[in-house]
Amino acid sequence: MSVAMVGVPQSLAYAELAGMPPIAGLYAGALPPMVAAIFASSPYLQTGPVAITALLTYATLSTMATPGSRDYVGLGLALALVIGAVRLLLGVLRAGWLAYLMSEPMLLGFVPAGRDTQHRGLRAGVLPGSGGRRHPGRLPAVHARRTTVGPAPRAATAGRRDRAHRVHRGRIHRAPLRLPGAATLERADRELVSQGVANLAAAAVGGMPCGGSFSRSSVNRMSGTRTRWSGAFAGLAVLAFLPFAAVLRPLPLAVLGTIVIIAVVGLLRFHPLFRLGRRSLPQAVIAWSTFFATVLLAPRLDVAVLTGIGLSVAVFLWRSLQLDVDVDAEDDLLTFTPRGVLWFGTAQRLDRALLDALDAHPAARRLVIDLTRLGRIDTTGALVLRSVLDQARDAGLAARIRGVPPQSRRLTERILGPPTSPLE
Repeated sequence: MSVAMVGVPQSLAYAELAGMPPIAGLYAGALPPMVAAIFASSPYLQTGPVAITALLTYATLSTMATPGSRDYVGLGLALALVIGAVRLLLGVLRAGWLAYLMSEPMLLGFVPAGRDTQHRGLRAGVLPGSGGRRHPGRLPAVHARRTTVGPAPRAATAGRRDRAHRVHRGRIHRAPLRLPGAATLERADRELVSQGVANLAAAAVGGMPCGGSFSRSSVNRMSGTRTRWSGAFAGLAVLAFLPFAAVLRPLPLAVLGTIVIIAVVGLLRFHPLFRLGRRSLPQAVIAWSTFFATVLLAPRLDVAVLTGIGLSVAVFLWRSLQLDVDVDAEDDLLTFTPRGVLWFGTAQRLDRALLDALDAHPAARRLVIDLTRLGRIDTTGALVLRSVLDQARDAGLAARIRGVPPQSRRLTERILGPPTSPLE
């Protein structure tokens, strides 16, 4: 009941945010969580309309049709259908690994939240306590601020489904080809299947694209849930409320906007972003760039996500290109200790290090290449290792290597020879 009491006004608000009729939010908050619970693995995750999905829906569809129009609603149902089909396919194909393309700094920038995000966001926004004045029982504080100050969105009852939800057949057949934002909404995780069927259900009942909610999941957890079926019962509660949805007609848009703000403001914690700057400057650049892209490019959050992913990949490539070679000279012994990844992008640095070391230490007679600080060796790296050993021998040095990384030993042995050779 606590989840439903937060979910009902949020669903109305997010429908408005998406440019959909308010009743579409209630439909998406009723059946989809019930269907998602059948396939979900998390006991806490609550499915339904969410702010990010609503913003992306608006960004995707507002260039194609007038928000709130019949064509727009039809495209919204098509978008939910596409999202559901793609998520379900990714889940069946076990493509959840795609989520790891979103690095932790990128996620910190997208939703600047701390480790205890759910609890703090919950206390600040949707449960009695720091978010508002205390009220008896588990009544969420947001419901204590329902003051009518202006015109309200129309919320039809379940028995009088808005005619705008009827799909315009002349547009629906080509809508999936015109929805680039659907790819960005595919937030692959272990809930891909459950979120996929939830969106399919939303498309079937005249709802809107949906996802997992931070704030309602927090309410769910703090209410003492133990199994995934809590989502199904929350959906049942919203479904039971549908015949009485007309009582929310006087609810002004300003109140709906306040509900959205209260629900998410507690999630904004910038301390982890500042702390990340002290730990790693490149990772801080990713996080802050993603944050500013999210703020400045809204509602095009898909561009912000892609910006963060692109920066994460760029930083990874930049770090992979860093290969440092420590050279230690003692009597006639040269010891090379490369640090990093020895792959085709960095392998030639080892070759140059040998030439520089021979010029600087002409009295050297022995060479040891210590590979214990390497993370990985690819085929090109192993071939360069062999070339360095050959060049050292041609220069009159007794050369060998030691400490080959276990994950690269088989490849190195194939190229340099068995362990009875200069390989240790």
